[in-house]
Amino acid sequence: MNGSGDRPDDEAEFLEFAQSRQGALLRAAYLVCGDPELGQQVGQQPVVTLARQWGYLDDQRPDAVARRNLYRDAVASWRRREPPPSRPPHDDEALLDGDPDDEWRRAEVLAALDTLTPGQRATVVVRHLEERGEDEAAQLLGHPVRTVRADHDSALALLRWPPGE
Repeated sequence: MNGSGDRPDDEAEFLEFAQSRQGALLRAAYLVCGDPELGQQVGQQPVVTLARQWGYLDDQRPDAVARRNLYRDAVASWRRREPPPSRPPHDDEALLDGDPDDEWRRAEVLAALDTLTPGQRATVVVRHLEERGEDEAAQLLGHPVRTVRADHDSALALLRWPPGE
């Protein structure tokens, strides 16, 4: 990625990147948004945006750019959405990469995530699903480390069961 935007291999590089990252981006968007259709829409947008910027990224890490855009868009869309209706059975194994026989656990995780604010939810997804440290999570989410730490701590307190443990 040299910034020229017209190298013959730019398109091939982008397609390889997009194909390798699409599943992880969709899964993260779904978990932050809490809705399969909205997660699909939000998860595709960073790839579209990145396609326009691909030849101009220079030394920026495309994965970091895509994830930063994803989390910003996911949190914004999550704030605008109506609360989800009661959850139907999931047929989204591709998004969660889980055991198809583990419906109950998946529903419990999604219901727990629904109790969090958008910032808490994004922080939990970045820190635990993406396995990112505080500094990297702050960079991806575009927040100061202290905000990420506060969102993470308050989310874990809300998710702890039974309360007070």
